[in-house]
Amino acid sequence: IEAYNYGEKISDVYYHPLDANLILVTASSLSKSKINSENTYDLFISKNAGYTWEYILGKVKEVSWGCRNKKQLEKGISKYRIIASIISESDNISNNTKMDLVYSDDLFVNKNIPLSNIKHIFVNDYSIYVSRVMTNNDKQEKRIDVIQSYKDSLLLYYST
Repeated sequence: IEAYNYGEKISDVYYHPLDANLILVTASSLSKSKINSENTYDLFISKNAGYTWEYILGKVKEVSWGCRNKKQLEKGISKYRIIASIISESDNISNNTKMDLVYSDDLFVNKNIPLSNIKHIFVNDYSIYVSRVMTNNDKQEKRIDVIQSYKDSLLLYYST
């Protein structure tokens, strides 16, 4: 057993559900771990069960493997698909932080941004659930439910 630590606190470890060699780790951000009081993390991957690590993305809030079962793999979803929420913008004056839902099939050499201005994501074996701040530019037809909060309305999107 050999410890891995680059000097920052490791937050979470995500083992790939289909490949024991693939491991994601979030750790306190090397630059600044808080953006407007939001904790952010750097994302690292190991392709050899933790023997070596590679930095792949910064300003991460939440992360999940995007291919979580054999059915998804058979449908053509890359086993390297990673889904994350990242801090996309920060307004230090009004203390507003914007997050995007991003995913990649190539360890974030390229990334896709299907939703902007989100609050949280939750991924299970079959679905992705996203809470999102409602703006005038949103397409209402994708709305499934509205959660009322004190100042914001949140939309819940559902995607298989």
